[in-house]
Amino acid sequence: MQVGDLSGKYGSLENKSSINETFTDLYAPLFGKYSIVGRSIVIHRPTGARWVCASIGYPGPVIVANADFNGDVEGTTPC
Repeated sequence: MQVGDLSGKYGSLENKSSINETFTDLYAPLFGKYSIVGRSIVIHRPTGARWVCASIGYPGPVIVANADFNGDVEGTTPC
């Protein structure tokens, strides 16, 4: 099984007319070095032929900030 093999992790869609499930996959992050953004998802028929596909992206601009504070921060009250 490959990291992106979701049917191997969560089960096949074979013989299902609909499905309503939610899964959390820590190996498919939206941010960081191993982000899946900019990649695609492909759903195959049981024969192995491609059925549908889609690109994974953000719906709009994303701003990511990271801050490290050393010591007291101005305007804060110590606990």
